[in-house]
Amino acid sequence: MDIERNGTASSAFFYDFWLLASDLLNKQKKPMKTILAILLWCILFTLCWPIALMLIFLLPLLWLLLLPFRIVGFSLELIFKLISSILLLPFRLLGVK
Repeated sequence: MDIERNGTASSAFFYDFWLLASDLLNKQKKPMKTILAILLWCILFTLCWPIALMLIFLLPLLWLLLLPFRIVGFSLELIFKLISSILLLPFRLLGVK
């Protein structure tokens, strides 16, 4: 879904909010980190295979434990952006940059 800017202050508010949400979602696409993680795991597997196998089972559990904190962080970031956009809306209406 593509949103275009109309030039009014209220549409600018929602446009900026949409850009923040889409930027936060796009930060998750990093294939180079995945390749590097696999390469490092292969090196660890050749050096010490019990630790490498333990990581395969423990890292998903750790990810599940930390998931609520990521959700709270994402929510707080959006809430603060929403509050700042609401507070800056009068200045946008007046044309102050």
